[in-house]
Amino acid sequence: MTQTDEQLPPPFVFQPWMLFIFLPIPPLLATIYTVTGHAMLRTEAPDPNWHSPLAASAEAAAIGGIILAIPVALLLYVLLSTGQTTAEDFFEDESQHFDLGLGEKNIRRFVGFFVLAVMVMCMGGMAAPLGVTCLVQVNLKRKVLTASKAAMSGMVGGVVLVSILIFLGFLGCFGWVGRIKRSRTFTVSNHSHHSM
Repeated sequence: MTQTDEQLPPPFVFQPWMLFIFLPIPPLLATIYTVTGHAMLRTEAPDPNWHSPLAASAEAAAIGGIILAIPVALLLYVLLSTGQTTAEDFFEDESQHFDLGLGEKNIRRFVGFFVLAVMVMCMGGMAAPLGVTCLVQVNLKRKVLTASKAAMSGMVGGVVLVSILIFLGFLGCFGWVGRIKRSRTFTVSNHSHHSM
């Protein structure tokens, strides 16, 4: 073993207990998405049901998010655990991993993460009607959005907020790339100035 090998950090190994860190995220996202969408849709809506309390929508989304947190966490566990290399994978024939161009395992992981990303964006649309159903079963007179309106609120809030985050992410990437280019240009010009 060389000195360079000794300085390399150990590879990341996913542990099941890390899922507990992820569990609060679905109810939090569902609550934020649903309340945002409800607040946007109720402004000019003539239907009095849209004027249900935002707190009730937040409660419904949180309850639905808690219910969906475990299935989403299990999906995340499957995606992350299948990507780790084991002794069996090491001795496996490499030709099996390139039968679909990029490798069957890589394509499966890509599809899985794409499904997970869609679920994260649609978390409010899935969790809110589920929570509304639970609240109505407990208290039939509870003033809360209908399941369809709750789903619409969650979807609208999710699409709007995720679109804003994607836009800000692109702006950040462009700014970061531009800063690197300016830094390299300044370094090259400064080096050329000193070499003259």
